[in-house]
Amino acid sequence: MSKATIATVKGFIRRGLKAGNLAVRVKSDFDGRIDCVSANEDQDFHPARLLEGNCIHSHNLGVAGVYFVGGGRDYVIPQENGFEVSNCCGDWEVKMI
Repeated sequence: MSKATIATVKGFIRRGLKAGNLAVRVKSDFDGRIDCVSANEDQDFHPARLLEGNCIHSHNLGVAGVYFVGGGRDYVIPQENGFEVSNCCGDWEVKMI
C-alpha cells in the first residue's frame, strides 16, 4: 500500500460527503480557554455535519471537526476503513459508515 497523504484524505472526505456516508470522530481539539489541545469527552463517531457561511475554507473542507494545518504538519494514519489525522489543532478520524 502506498503512503496516505493529505490529498488521499481530502479525496476520501469528498467521496464520503457525496455518498452521504461519512462519519467524523473528534478525539481532541484546540481549546482557546486553556490555550492548548485537550481531549474531548464525546469520542464517538457522528455523521459528518456540514459548516455554513464563512466557516468553510480549504483547511476544513466545510466539515465540522475536520481541520488541516498544512505545511507538512498533518500526520495521517490509515485506519481499517478511514483515516486518522493528527496536528497541532487536534486529532480526528473519518470513516465511511
